[in-house]
Amino acid sequence: MLSSKLLLTAALSLLALPATASPVAAPGASDGLIVLATEQVEGGTLTWYGDASDSEAPTTNATVSIQACGSNDVTCYSSNRAGTGLCSSLIRQLNSPAPVNTSPRAVCFGQSGNQCCTSWSAASSNLYHWDLISAAQKIQNSCFDDFSGSGLARNVNLGGVCVTQCLSGRATGCN
Repeated sequence: MLSSKLLLTAALSLLALPATASPVAAPGASDGLIVLATEQVEGGTLTWYGDASDSEAPTTNATVSIQACGSNDVTCYSSNRAGTGLCSSLIRQLNSPAPVNTSPRAVCFGQSGNQCCTSWSAASSNLYHWDLISAAQKIQNSCFDDFSGSGLARNVNLGGVCVTQCLSGRATGCN
């Protein structure tokens, strides 16, 4: 029984480490994000983006009260719209208990030259794939029509860090 638990733990830890890629700047990146990894998934490709420097340490945000963090306050935008179907696919791909490495700050699901991305404003050392779903789903429900949309949620709790999270057609923010 113990060996099967160890095998399951090892398998889940491998899921947390996407295939490595050479550092390449994110398309249109102006805030120093680079491609950390890409992985082929059902229907497309997941691309993980992170900070160019390793100096970005996990942070906590003492300026936002605990009561406000987790409210996922949504604002919609008309720029950098992503396809509704692509964003639904991204959200489905994030439905996993796998941990996210500390440095990623965005993940995109790409298909046929189009992409939907969710990005967040600060690194977190205690983040799991499925932690990214709640705000992304709220943004999609509030800001997307049958074809496309773009928006952000403020006061999002990602692994104990209060951040702003976007859902849009680019890895470097919504607007």
